[in-house]
Amino acid sequence: MLRNYKKIKITEVADILGRPKKEQIYPSGCICLQVSASKGELLYLDTSQQVDAKYVVIKPRNVIPFYLYLMIEKAMPEFLYKYRQGLNISAHDIKHMEILCHTDVETQALISMMFQSKHGTSLSAQHGRFFNA
Repeated sequence: MLRNYKKIKITEVADILGRPKKEQIYPSGCICLQVSASKGELLYLDTSQQVDAKYVVIKPRNVIPFYLYLMIEKAMPEFLYKYRQGLNISAHDIKHMEILCHTDVETQALISMMFQSKHGTSLSAQHGRFFNA
């Protein structure tokens, strides 16, 4: 079950919306990747809200949103090694990010639930040894 995954480009399961527009409200489930003075910080929007201009907004498509957040978190060290330019990440380079994606929604749901507390607070994906491919 946990071995049924493949490596894909992020654009296969998400839309890269780019830098946030002023005063626009982004829906819950979106993922924000800090690109200005960044160490790869990620935010998961559990409520609809405005987003600071230092982020790029990623909107999941045909994948469980929190699962995608976890997979981006896992892919971040390799992505930063390849694409960070000094202190910044180019918003255009995000389309090159490769992530591991489990092929069935049941596994995605199981992984998502394992990393959320009863109150919806995320736990660190570093505790999930099964993420190592």
